[in-house]
Amino acid sequence: MPNLLELFATFDLLDRLDEIFSTFRYADWRGAYDRAGIVGVVNEFFASLAAINSWTIFVSRRAGWSGEEIEAFLRRYGVRIWGRGFSGAHFSFRVKRRQARWAEYLLTRRGIPVTSAPFDPRNLRYAERYAPGDEPPARR
Repeated sequence: MPNLLELFATFDLLDRLDEIFSTFRYADWRGAYDRAGIVGVVNEFFASLAAINSWTIFVSRRAGWSGEEIEAFLRRYGVRIWGRGFSGAHFSFRVKRRQARWAEYLLTRRGIPVTSAPFDPRNLRYAERYAPGDEPPARR
């Protein structure tokens, strides 16, 4: 049974509104237009409406990383997150679908346990090539 804080977080209207707004904000409007013109923009609108242009990642809360630390880590590599949440043993957040592979790779390479279904199962093999806690050089 969830604790009281988790229950209140589930019904936080401001977080849910921010999640909806951010799904539209981070949509690939320019890319959609470049690929298919106005039809692409309409498709991206409906993808945003259904939230299928984003990917939800779950991370273990017992890994020694706070949600704030994970967000700061991903931000250093150009990955923005939104739709933050937590329940039980997991943090959850959304990333742009076009950045999901990169975000998952960064997390697994750094040793942050991703507990959601893998976006790209190859990321686990790629991360094994590096020492635990390793990370790629940050972008400028």
